[in-house]
Amino acid sequence: MELGVSFSRRTNNQGWPDNTRDWAADAGFTGGTKNPVALGLPQVDVTGYITLGHAYDLPKIWSYNNYQYNGSFTYIRGRHNMKFGADFLRYQYFSRNYGDTRGRMTFLGRFTNAPMADFVLGWAQSTRRQLDAAGPYHLVSNYSGFFQDDWKISPTLTLNFGLRYELMKPPQEKFGAWSMFVPSLGQIVVAGTGTLSDFDARIAATGLQQYVAKAAGVGMSRTLVRPDYNNFGPRFGFAWRPFGGTKSVIRGGYGIFYGTSSLYRLDEYSDTYPFSINESYSATSSNPLLLTVSDPYPVAKRRVGAPSPAPSRPSKPSTTSPPVPTPSTTPARSPSAAASPNRCSSALPTPGPNPSTNPPTPVAPSPPASPARRTPATSTANAAAPTSTSATPSSPASSGRPNLLTTSAP
Repeated sequence: MELGVSFSRRTNNQGWPDNTRDWAADAGFTGGTKNPVALGLPQVDVTGYITLGHAYDLPKIWSYNNYQYNGSFTYIRGRHNMKFGADFLRYQYFSRNYGDTRGRMTFLGRFTNAPMADFVLGWAQSTRRQLDAAGPYHLVSNYSGFFQDDWKISPTLTLNFGLRYELMKPPQEKFGAWSMFVPSLGQIVVAGTGTLSDFDARIAATGLQQYVAKAAGVGMSRTLVRPDYNNFGPRFGFAWRPFGGTKSVIRGGYGIFYGTSSLYRLDEYSDTYPFSINESYSATSSNPLLLTVSDPYPVAKRRVGAPSPAPSRPSKPSTTSPPVPTPSTTPARSPSAAASPNRCSSALPTPGPNPSTNPPTPVAPSPPASPARRTPATSTANAAAPTSTSATPSSPASSGRPNLLTTSAP
């Protein structure tokens, strides 16, 4: 009999030197985060020139804990060498995403035909920011069991038979800060309220209550996806010495194996509405003073809109909706020494909304010009100049995450 217990831990805290100084305030940039973990300059993109400022996706903070327990039993009888075993893997993944909390600005040369001239004058083409940090606190459990038999049929031929069963359960966000769009329901389904004290107010501010549902209310679990209980993996192999000696051996085998994607790919389901809100502003007027470096996120142009009424005939689901993830994920196993699971709580700052930024002030949405799809609008907020009839929407694909805030010109 063999028994094993192992623990491994990996951490990452990637930032930049001396981020204790508020460089944005010293340089006159406004609207960025005041969280001391992510202080810094906004990222400035001037077409044709190198990017200025701190990278928008820093700091990167995460930690990984693996707890593994396994046991096996070997039984030999005659020509049979049989082995039974089981394995349990419990792992925890914590991550905080501060992308765009300092803001980002783009200069294309719209007003002077020279991108650098627009930058020197402070006339931005577009700006964006994330109002608060987001990230998952995943808890995952995997179970497996196996049986194998090495059957020595003759001195020159051995057959191997086996069967393995895997139950890889989907990740569960500890606080319920997990959401995705479910096309069959036409709604965004949230696992819980996360650590947001203003969760209900955020939903009410957008007027999207009918498009947001809690998992328990629609018959879904807090993981939002169903586990796969059919992961049976048969095994077969052989070893044959055709000439009876030890110099030549022919080996072969067949098996079915199951694997999963990395947990990193599921971060976007926590880094989305309503647990993270992003704003985007675009210059849609010939007046360069409506979106400037000194006022990159004009409050007067901020508007929260609700989706238009559903059309009379069904339409295809929006292609901007997040895909349903694979049932579960498993990281690479790297056992080392045993440790207490309570250590994981110190790896990250306390999750929650950034108190230094203010959520958009809701106003009554403008009546739609024509019926729109029933699926919720994307959450990128687009501020436009008052002389334009509508905002220039940002591409959801470029933001990397769905959102439900939209803005348009008055």
